Amino acid sequence: MFGLRKTFHTRRNQSAERTARLEIEHLEGRALPSGFGSLLPTAGLGQVTADLTHIRSDVQALTRLAGSTASGDLTTIRTDLRTLVGDVLAGKDTTTDLKTLATDEAKLLTDLGSTAGARVQRLLTNIQHDLQALIKDVNGLGTSNPGKGHDRDEDRDDRRGEDRDDDRRGEDRDDDRGDEGGQGLNLGQLGKVIGDLLSVRRDLQALTTALGSSISQTVAQDLSAVRTALGTVVGDLLSGTNPTSDLNALKSALNTLVSDIGTGASTQVQGLLTTLRNDVQRLVTDVTALTNPAQAALQRVQADLTRLEGQLGSSLSTAAQADVAALDAAITAIGTDIGAGNAITGDLIQALTSEFNLLQDLSGTLPGATQQSLLNLAMDLTRLGILSRV
Repeated sequence: MFGLRKTFHTRRNQSAERTARLEIEHLEGRALPSGFGSLLPTAGLGQVTADLTHIRSDVQALTRLAGSTASGDLTTIRTDLRTLVGDVLAGKDTTTDLKTLATDEAKLLTDLGSTAGARVQRLLTNIQHDLQALIKDVNGLGTSNPGKGHDRDEDRDDRRGEDRDDDRRGEDRDDDRGDEGGQGLNLGQLGKVIGDLLSVRRDLQALTTALGSSISQTVAQDLSAVRTALGTVVGDLLSGTNPTSDLNALKSALNTLVSDIGTGASTQVQGLLTTLRNDVQRLVTDVTALTNPAQAALQRVQADLTRLEGQLGSSLSTAAQADVAALDAAITAIGTDIGAGNAITGDLIQALTSEFNLLQDLSGTLPGATQQSLLNLAMDLTRLGILSRV
């Protein structure tokens, strides 16, 4: 479909199994993400993923029914859905998206002609219902009654009837091949990222409310640009496209917004901007961890080193200073290796050796925070080696 793959299979509660496995592990006071982390405990978030599952299933069934006869129309509809879902999660108006989708669905029916049949009509209707459900559930997140109205799930399943039973016979085979032969991200691992996206969406809504209706046209355009960039990132994730450039565009749009609002804004607005920037940075970090785990692990190693050097200060022995310099050089070399796609084995061994030498050359009793930073760095270097398949 558009990157939604079989971890969200509704017949197996795999997301629950994965959530149980991917919990936060605590080691000497430090929280470490196990795998990609557990689903953000946002009320109603599970219903949003269920809506995405239904849409995915319908489009797979539609693809099997329509076949190659209308492959171009189906590709267009998938693109429409990526855009629409991105705009829903980004908090943008979806009126135009829904009209575009309806137009392209009508074209599909026209091109199929007499071969369309009642089942194709029902599947298109299902998609429309599920999109409306998605919009309702996303808008209901964070309210006192998230997911209300989901007695409609039974209606939705009844409405599909034997369509779903018949189509499931081929669904597992489609899942094993992947969607359209592509490498779309598995949304079963994207719960945390979806939570980040929705946090940014709520931040934008709160900021827009706080700014009021008297904002300048420039700031209004900046807000729209941030929402557009956020929606584009969602589209990248749904289609399996590398989101790096669009994440940079999102950060750039946010920086422009902050600059145009200026320092004269109210304390409330300044606080909301800080929250928004923090949530965008969290989104960037989590997306990077999903799309490039080695790069994300490298960022953690670099942060560990910066923290450790700050704790050690400048009053080190000559030997310890040399160890820190060697450690710094080795980690820089690891970054170069990863960027070039080269093996990191030699530089990783050098980094671990330099850290061990540093530990030996540090005199006196080390403060607890410094001990923890040394442990963190060693663990993150080891994790980086595993992710890079040393």
